[in-house]
Amino acid sequence: MNLTNEVKDKDIVNKLEVPFTPIDNKVLIKPMEPVKIMKEFKELDNNKNKHKKKGMDGDTMDTKVVKKKVDATIRKGVVLAMPELEEGEKRLPFDVGDTIVFYDNSSRQVFDLYRDSMLMNKYEILGKWDVSKEKDSDIYGKVKEEEDKYSR
Repeated sequence: MNLTNEVKDKDIVNKLEVPFTPIDNKVLIKPMEPVKIMKEFKELDNNKNKHKKKGMDGDTMDTKVVKKKVDATIRKGVVLAMPELEEGEKRLPFDVGDTIVFYDNSSRQVFDLYRDSMLMNKYEILGKWDVSKEKDSDIYGKVKEEEDKYSR
């Protein structure tokens, strides 16, 4: 996604006329697809442990490191609706149509009334995603380099 796509997406979101205005400290967001990353896990090595005695008095079991693709703990979403500001309240650093970043396991609530959106507390949002600062398509770290390193 480049900057021109983000501007178009922001215009589309601004024209949606979402029929819901959150109150208090809630923000209505549309989550984007979760991103897959490579992660290391330790598992028992069944081949090496075949003839070993299991249990409390058993042998020490061998483990192996396995690489698996899993969902990242951080996720992006697009702000669909925000609460109206009360007198003296500070503006948030993001607005309707902006891409934000949040923890995927936060205490969000699914909001089924409007297009698979989610209702989040504004303090659960980690920040605004700036598409103009993306250097390449691999924005989630060195996943591609790690995949290349382990595929050899």
